Amino acid sequence: MIKPNVRKDKYRYKVGHGTADLTPLASVEAYLGNKLVSVLNISSGGTALMLPKELVDSLDIGDPIDCSISIRERAFPMQLEIKNVREDGRASCSFLNAPPAFLSALKEFLGPKHLGASIKHNRTHTNIEEALELEEGAKAYEAYTGTNQTGVFVWLGENRKLLKLLAISRDLVLAWTPKNGTQTGKLSSQGNFHDVKWDRVVEETVFNYLADVLLAWRNESNDSEWIQALFDTPAGSEEAEKVAFPY
Repeated sequence: MIKPNVRKDKYRYKVGHGTADLTPLASVEAYLGNKLVSVLNISSGGTALMLPKELVDSLDIGDPIDCSISIRERAFPMQLEIKNVREDGRASCSFLNAPPAFLSALKEFLGPKHLGASIKHNRTHTNIEEALELEEGAKAYEAYTGTNQTGVFVWLGENRKLLKLLAISRDLVLAWTPKNGTQTGKLSSQGNFHDVKWDRVVEETVFNYLADVLLAWRNESNDSEWIQALFDTPAGSEEAEKVAFPY
C-alpha cells in the first residue's frame, strides 16, 4: 500500500460549475425567513452563503443571523455567526450551538461511506464525446455519480483495459493510471474535472477519504478487493499495464 504524507483537510461540500452538471447535488438549502439563499459550501464547522445585498450592507463580523438549513429535505433551525462577508454577498459563517441532530445529519452527509453507497451508473453521461477526447486511446468512458458532487469516472481502452480512474468528491480528486499509479489533488476554482492541481506527493487525508468512497461504492457488489488491489499495483509495471476494468 502506498504511504502518503499528511495534510489537515476538512472535508466540505463545494459547488463547482464544471462538475455540477455531471454529479448531481444532494439537497442542501438555506433559508433566511422565507427567502432561499445559495449554499456555496458546508463543512462540520460552518458554511458559506451567498446573501442578498440588502442584508450584507447591515452585517458586521461577529453578528449572529438566524436561518434554516435543510439537508436532504430535513430542515434544522440554526444560528450562524458571521466570520467574513464580502461586497458581492459571499459570507463565511460558523455554527452557533448547532443541534446534535443537525451535526449527526451533516456528518452522515459528508461521510465517505454514505457518499460511496450513493454512487450509481450514470448512463446519460457514459461515452460522451467530450470525455472520450480527454484520454488518448480511450474506446469507452463510463460515469458513476452520487450525492454531494461525488463521482467515479473511468476511461477504457481495448479489452476494457483501464486507462484512467478518477474519483471526485467536491473539490477533492484521486486518480489512478498505469503510468503514474495513484495521485491526489484538488479541482481548479472553475470546478472542471479535467483541470486539477495535482499534489506533488499523495496526501493522506485525500487518499483515505476517497479510497473509502471507492470501497463503499463497490462494497454491495463485493468488488472492494479490486479497488484495494488497484492501489497496490506498482506504477509503470507490467501488471499495471494489464489492469482491466471488471464492471
